[in-house]
Amino acid sequence: MKDILTKLKTEIKEGMEEIKGVHVLADPDVLPPTVQFPCVGLKDGDVSRSEGMNETVDRTEIVLIYIYVQLLRDEASIMGLGTSKGLLDLFEDLHTELNHNTLSLSGVIHAFCSEEFPSEMFMAGENVFVQRKGCRYVYDIQV
Repeated sequence: MKDILTKLKTEIKEGMEEIKGVHVLADPDVLPPTVQFPCVGLKDGDVSRSEGMNETVDRTEIVLIYIYVQLLRDEASIMGLGTSKGLLDLFEDLHTELNHNTLSLSGVIHAFCSEEFPSEMFMAGENVFVQRKGCRYVYDIQV
């Protein structure tokens, strides 16, 4: 999991120029105090393991990925406004960058977004309203 999170930070920073920062989060409801928007949060998810032939191990590791934008105008955080991308546009870019991207990690044989969550609004500080949307990326690994 640690290798996947580390590589995701690099891939997203290099592949999505609009993103101001990528953070590994203890909780997706709590952002670092110095965060700049739009940003991405990564949260380790479930890990399942199965034993194959000859004592091989197959793992499935899930990473929850959230994109956060500051809520400034009603629809703009979701739909975008002018040249500023909203959450839906940023998610298309994220999927272009990460679907089927095995992150050049040994043993990772498949990567895919299995589910997107609905966007939601919350407060990230005093008078700071944030819109976020999340998804679940599944990484299949053979060791």
